[in-house]
Amino acid sequence: MPIGTVVTASRPGTVVYVEESGMDGGFPNNLVVVDHGDGTFAQYMHLTQDGAAISLDDTVERGDTLGYSGATGLAGYPHLHFVVTANDWVWEY
Repeated sequence: MPIGTVVTASRPGTVVYVEESGMDGGFPNNLVVVDHGDGTFAQYMHLTQDGAAISLDDTVERGDTLGYSGATGLAGYPHLHFVVTANDWVWEY
């Protein structure tokens, strides 16, 4: 997955966290977190610098563009780290 590949929402929800200040190959880990409203949260991690295409509190639908892939945080290569958690979310990856 090359840096800049479009990352889309897996399910509808509300954006509850956005970090996009990290540079590829460095920290922090850039990510978007979406609250699905049913107690689950999707985390889309390792986005490129300034790679979020949405903002905090935005409502997204399945397939909407969230941002662009990268290699931030503990990423040795460009990829998307996608995690769904129940009842809470953790972003220290």
